[in-house]
Amino acid sequence: MQIRGPLLPLIQATFSVSESVLGLVGPTATAGTLVAILVGGLRAGSVDMKWFMAVALAAAAIVTAGLAYAPTIGIMLALFGLQGLSFGLFRAFDRPILGHMFPESRSRVFSYYAAVWAVGAATGPLLTNIVISRAPWQSIFLLFVPGLLGFMVLSIRLDEPPGLSVEQPLHRAELSQLLRQPGVLSIVLLVILSGGVEGIIYAWYPYFSQRFASIETGNTLLSLYLIAYIPGRILVGTLIEYVENLRFVLVLSLLALPALYLAILRPELAFVGIPASGLLISGVFPALLAHGVDQAPEYSGPINSAATAASMAGVTVSPIVVGVLASLYGIATAMLTIFLVAGLLALGCGFTIAVVD
Repeated sequence: MQIRGPLLPLIQATFSVSESVLGLVGPTATAGTLVAILVGGLRAGSVDMKWFMAVALAAAAIVTAGLAYAPTIGIMLALFGLQGLSFGLFRAFDRPILGHMFPESRSRVFSYYAAVWAVGAATGPLLTNIVISRAPWQSIFLLFVPGLLGFMVLSIRLDEPPGLSVEQPLHRAELSQLLRQPGVLSIVLLVILSGGVEGIIYAWYPYFSQRFASIETGNTLLSLYLIAYIPGRILVGTLIEYVENLRFVLVLSLLALPALYLAILRPELAFVGIPASGLLISGVFPALLAHGVDQAPEYSGPINSAATAASMAGVTVSPIVVGVLASLYGIATAMLTIFLVAGLLALGCGFTIAVVD
């Protein structure tokens, strides 16, 4: 996921496309993920999750290999969409499985899981720097294929974890009723906003940072942002069982605003502002997801799907908006959108605490 943003300048140079088209690279993939997570999560209690995950990994390996040979931007976007669909089938079941394996420490496990995700995410931009200095940029996709196939084999050989039998399938009408619960609906809306903040940084920060640094430095800054997710989410996993989730998120989102100010508006302090932003923003999604699952733990699969899809919706839409604004007004002005989204996250969290909860 995190090689897409660093590759934007290279994709633009190779295919000669506008910033509006570049703004579709990340969202196309996350749109596929969103659809798969929604569909898969609804059926979490009625399908063989183990085999679904194995098939998803195999499909992801094939499509990722195809990305290395995409001849046009249109084909590349289509392959990104299929890649996102494959990853979404996997992610529809990963947190539900963990939630049932560790029902008494769900918040902590979700945060630690997200910290492991951040290890891979932080590696992506640095890996991009290494590859583009030694080989054609398209070859980076081939590096992921052996790992995906290896984990496909491993997932088939492992026994099914305990506790999955309590998961209940949910039909569309029941999901609609579940999402109308004020506690669940508010979490979904807040997750959209948190995904919006993350999506802007994931997709556009390396491109934006070319105003004051080289492409390699911009990729390194994105890695610093994502590296900060690791201690941030480990810390959240340690603290989250001792603090009220929503109040914790409110504090994180308020503190993120001055950190983003340093990262976006004070380029000379970007090496301070960008990791500070990552440290604070990293804890928002795991805490919101855990709070949402606690509302109806017997439907952890559908709630995970709704929350993850909501996050993906934010990650999908926000880069498109920034891309359109960048074409009209320039990337510096377009990046100011992040302050609006982050401010709405803080306001929404405060409103939910005061009115919904």
